[in-house]
Amino acid sequence: MRRLLPALALPLLLVACADAEHCGVDTEAAAIHDNIHRVPPPTLEGEGWEYYGHSDYDPCADLSYAVVFVTGSTHAQKQNQIMLFHRGEYLGVGLLAPQVYRHWEGDGQEVHVRLIDYEAMEADGAPNAAAANYEVDLTFRWNGERVEPVGRIPNLGHAE
Repeated sequence: MRRLLPALALPLLLVACADAEHCGVDTEAAAIHDNIHRVPPPTLEGEGWEYYGHSDYDPCADLSYAVVFVTGSTHAQKQNQIMLFHRGEYLGVGLLAPQVYRHWEGDGQEVHVRLIDYEAMEADGAPNAAAANYEVDLTFRWNGERVEPVGRIPNLGHAE
């Protein structure tokens, strides 16, 4: 026995299928470029943000990201920020204070990052060359309503 869908369900299915055609990673999406100005300014006065294509932006994903880097810095550990998106809508940044994210990847539900804990480095008197010893893993997860950080958030003193 074949089951017929109610008449109202057909337009909804067609819309969902039409939107699905636009799904997939788009590292040059307008939503990224159009929202860079909304990223809180870097701690370096007079600098802004640059985007180099590091992203898994997907307008159909519950959570996707784009990484922006501070302009004008030639330092190997230059500040950056993770821009977060829910189904194509810009939500804001992962953490208020600029960080040095060393690794990032997403799966459509979560964004996994590795960043340097500069406060712990400073407390230990460690040189920049020891930064790899102070890496912290953190995950941003879409919980169905908002983004939740999972893990220890470093450098909270830099957000003040």
